[in-house]
Amino acid sequence: MGAVFALFGGFYYWAPKIIGKTYNDLLGKIHFWCMFIGVNITFFPQHFLGLAGIIILLLLFILNVDSNNFFYSTNIFLNLNMIPIIFGPHILPNFLTKPVRKYKPKLDRNRIGIENKNRTVIYQWINLINGKIYVGSAWNGSNRLLSYWTTSVLKINFPIYKSLIKYNHNNFMLIILEDLGKTGSVTKDFMLSREQYYLDIIFKNFPNSIFNISPTAGSTLGFKHKAEFGLSRSGSLNPMQGKIFSS
Repeated sequence: MGAVFALFGGFYYWAPKIIGKTYNDLLGKIHFWCMFIGVNITFFPQHFLGLAGIIILLLLFILNVDSNNFFYSTNIFLNLNMIPIIFGPHILPNFLTKPVRKYKPKLDRNRIGIENKNRTVIYQWINLINGKIYVGSAWNGSNRLLSYWTTSVLKINFPIYKSLIKYNHNNFMLIILEDLGKTGSVTKDFMLSREQYYLDIIFKNFPNSIFNISPTAGSTLGFKHKAEFGLSRSGSLNPMQGKIFSS
């Protein structure tokens, strides 16, 4: 739009010199202010949405609370959530239960740390591009959730971290499924039992749309390294460095 304003500016400056007639000053001002206000009302909000990495999920905003009552019905959830609802480049996010808190990770990073500090939580990551989900638990919510921005953590060879690097946090939504209270107010066994409840749901109903590598809470059981993993390990802290593998 900057180029368009420049074109009109040039027109208002040169046209009277070329045609020998001046334009109506009042009409010129009306045209400028109508165009200036109209353009900014149309495009200015999009700058903030772009910076935040957000594409408006218009359908979700229109349905608002009614959509919550609609999508959280168990039967409807199991039927509708099998197919992601496409709306622009993002899908309409599907929640395993009515969220306690919802976050747009890139925009709400500080809130994530503040609102989940010293809280034991069950959480869900949702990839808004391909619809895949991840369920986890955190004894101290802020420490665990903020670790998803830590470079060393993102280098771990797990699907959720790979996806965060590939799509970046802008294309994810983070929700708190359950807030179990202040850290230490419940046992870790109870925390894992609540995580297991949601893992059972996703492994049963969405086996092809999950980031979790294990169906068991608090375990990486079921994760298998590639065959070449044992041959490529290196590093001064690796006890097998420089040693010959037995056949």
